[in-house]
Amino acid sequence: MLDEMSVDSTHMLSSTMTAKAYDGSLRKMVRTIKIEIFIGLQVFLVTLQVMDIHSSYNTLLGMPWIHAVGTIASSLHQFLKYIVNGTLVTVKAEETLTMV
Repeated sequence: MLDEMSVDSTHMLSSTMTAKAYDGSLRKMVRTIKIEIFIGLQVFLVTLQVMDIHSSYNTLLGMPWIHAVGTIASSLHQFLKYIVNGTLVTVKAEETLTMV
């Protein structure tokens, strides 16, 4: 996914983080990068932890972002909702996130 985003790799930092995959195995983060992503109606500065794996998802937005934005996420319904300027925004999981 990162290759498709045309990201300047000079902005990526090394990472010492690991994550537990759905199968319980530990996976090392390869790099960390902060990029602007258009989600719903707004642009957000998001810190992405880059992993070299094949996944069902292109991007997983983690708890720090969800809490900072005040997002309501539903894994059952595969969408998230947040309010911007008094407008309720719904973003479905299959919608494309655009880099700014």
